[in-house]
Amino acid sequence: MTDHGTEFTSLPREGCESPEPNEFQKTLAEYKIEHIKASVKHPQSNGKVEHFGHTLFQLKDAYGSWEAAVNYYNFKRPHWSLNIDDCETPFQAFVRKMHPSKKTKFINQHIQLIEKFSPQFLTLSKKDAKEVVST
Repeated sequence: MTDHGTEFTSLPREGCESPEPNEFQKTLAEYKIEHIKASVKHPQSNGKVEHFGHTLFQLKDAYGSWEAAVNYYNFKRPHWSLNIDDCETPFQAFVRKMHPSKKTKFINQHIQLIEKFSPQFLTLSKKDAKEVVST
């Protein structure tokens, strides 16, 4: 999520001799990332993104790498804005909010990632675990 700054939203214009997406847009396309822009005149959204960035930089310093920082942030660190009574992580919230018809497919497609970073997620009842793995 970004604000509506020209570095994020400038598009090739008609009449331009060689219209090309900017580097930001090329990177989004390369990694198949959907660009979400914060609502205009809603600084709270942009503030959340900036706070996230600050937190991530602190975690990178503490854990020594981006991979370790993102792993901790997404899979281990409970977030106050989520279901704090269950110490929910962003990953758990993402899967919880997913439509049931898509949940099993998602888990099966990302089973190696889940086993590596969040194996406790797969510690379901034996029946549920068998269903997740076999579907």
